[in-house]
Amino acid sequence: MNLQTPYMAASNALFERMKLAFSPAGLALYEVKVEAPKVDQGMPKTIAPFHVWVDFLPGSNDARGSATTSEIMTTFALDIYCVTKHTNRNKAVETLQAYMNSVCMSILADATLNRAVNNAIPRIADAAVDTTPEKQYVAAAVIEVSLMTASVCPREFKELVRNAANSN
Repeated sequence: MNLQTPYMAASNALFERMKLAFSPAGLALYEVKVEAPKVDQGMPKTIAPFHVWVDFLPGSNDARGSATTSEIMTTFALDIYCVTKHTNRNKAVETLQAYMNSVCMSILADATLNRAVNNAIPRIADAAVDTTPEKQYVAAAVIEVSLMTASVCPREFKELVRNAANSN
């Protein structure tokens, strides 16, 4: 069994979705040319002028009862960061808006992330524009993706616990 946390499965699915959203085919959906960002999973060591990355670790987690008594529903959030840098403020902002739109629309196109989760809901958590000492504009946004999984515990793990309880 390849046991994987729901957080890692969701992060992997979001990373694959971002690679698709920012592929040439994804960016071709826009009427105007959108600069393709570097897409990463996890915080990059250096941030490229056009960059999008998916966090590995959830920012929050909650568990509660689900439809059946033996299962729980887990909700958690992963962040997607978008950064653009340009000498023209309007170009930096327009590019960031396209990035935010691509993130949200690509998630909403299949909110199960190819069955990695039961539901994924993106929301813009923060966005801002600032200048650098090099007289460039940096536009950045954090998109929080709320994710929900039901029955995150695999059968093999349940059997392990049940067998231990039965042996006592």
